[in-house]
Parts: sequence; structure tokens; C-alpha cells
Amino acid sequence: MSFKKTAVLLLLLIYCLATAETIKLKDGTELRGTISSRTNGMTRFLHPLLGRIAIPDSALADRVKTVEENDSSRISTLSRRFSITAGWNFSHGTSSLPGGRLGLEWNKNRLWIDEWDLKINARIAKEGASVIDRAGSAVLRYGRSFSTQFYGFLRASVEHDKNSVVEYRLQPTAGAGFWFSDSTQLKTFIEAGAGWYWLSRTGTNQKNDGVLQFRFSLIWSPFSGVELRTDNYLFPPGGKLERLRFETKNSIALKLFKKHLFTLNYDLVLDKSAPAAINEISGYFFLGLEWRS
Repeated sequence: MSFKKTAVLLLLLIYCLATAETIKLKDGTELRGTISSRTNGMTRFLHPLLGRIAIPDSALADRVKTVEENDSSRISTLSRRFSITAGWNFSHGTSSLPGGRLGLEWNKNRLWIDEWDLKINARIAKEGASVIDRAGSAVLRYGRSFSTQFYGFLRASVEHDKNSVVEYRLQPTAGAGFWFSDSTQLKTFIEAGAGWYWLSRTGTNQKNDGVLQFRFSLIWSPFSGVELRTDNYLFPPGGKLERLRFETKNSIALKLFKKHLFTLNYDLVLDKSAPAAINEISGYFFLGLEWRS
């Protein structure tokens, strides 16, 4: 099956998931439609024949998660994160040298409804008076819950990397994900999607092609004040493994104060489509401080 047919089938699957949600009541009744919100002990539901209806959470089957009135503050949350780190870029492009990085994240989440997330990162490294490495990226993401475990997402990213001679890489994708666990101690999920990318490298023609996206993410807090995080992306352009791009971002965070953390970060990028003069593997090792609100 060709890549384009695979991408079309995947997007059709996402659409089917996005337009249907089944709610089971304690008496065995099943209603199929779209959940619009869960607030104040009521689940508001859009049924194709009955229209908009509200169902008390007490009438839902036990297996369906609900939000109690005394926990309604969890419905809508706004968080911000700022980080500053210093460390070492190794095997990156054509050089290994010390560098620094700044990061900013903004997130707005309405529990089991939708989520907006914006991440901006900038990295720089100098050798003497010359800037050897300069890179930046921005990722905007919107997620919409279909149930307490399934969700769909839209993602757009843009990045620039001087040392890897990437003038810009623009990539919009859409897909669906599944939460295996969403507790305060362990959060883990997988995603699959499809999209398109445009890539321009210095001295070469622009490239564009379809791309698949697979993601696995895990956040684990084994002890109070300790957080282990891993976020892994696999992008096979055109469905071809010989041109794949793999990214893994890993960190250990130790809580210093109420809103301040000490972080140890290790990132790795494998880019099989890189020119022969550029290393396929790029690694980053950073120590830093992070502020969260």
C-alpha cells in the first residue's frame, strides 16, 4: 500500500474517532454522539437525534471517569514553564562544543475536553567570537478529547538549525492518541498521525513530502519532588525508513522550591536525510533550572 493511501486511511480513522463517542449508563443504555463538556457533576452530550442533552455523572457507568463538584477546579488549568540550561552539544552537525538553551512553554487544559500547548526553544553555542551553532523551534499543538482515553490532535512545528544547515523545516500533522495512564504519579500515552513537511537546507533545493508521525511519552514521579520524563518522536518521510528522523528528549527534574526545579536533560536526534557532510546523530547534554506556574 502506498504512503498516500496509508495517510488517507489514517486520517479517515481519525475522523471516525473524532465524530463518535459512546456513553454507557448504569442501566445498560448506550448513547452515541459527542461529549461537549463535563462540569458540576453533569456530562453534556450532543446526540445526532436528541440534540444537546445533560446527563448526571451519577447515572454513568462506573468505568467512566467523572469530575465531582468539589473537584471542578481541575476542569480548566493554565500553566507556564520557563527553563534556562547550560551544557554540551556533542556530535552535532560538524562540531562538539559548549552551549546554552532557553525554553518557554504555555499550556491551557480543560480536563477531558481540550488542550492548547505552545513550546518555544532557542539554542546557541560560540567558539571564540564566532557563533557556531544557532537553532530555534516552535511547536503549537491542539488536542481534543473523544473520551477519557482517546483524543485527536493537530500539530504544527517550525525549526531552524544553523549547524545542520537547516534554514527551515515546517511540518503540520494531525492524528490520534491514547492515554494508558493519566494519574499524578504516572502519565503515559502513544500517538500516531500523518502530515506534510517542507525542508530547506543551505545550498540545496527545497524538499517536501508526506510524513508519518509516531510518539511515545512517559512522565513518572517515583518519589515526591522527583520527575522522570521521556518524549520520543519517529518521523518516516514518505513512509521511507531510509530517510527517517528520530527525536528523543529525556530529563530528570528535582524540586528545589515550590515552583523551581533543577533539571538534567539529554536529547538525541537521528536524521537519516542529513547531507553527507553533516553527522546523522546530534546529541545535547544540559544542566539547568526550571520555573513552573
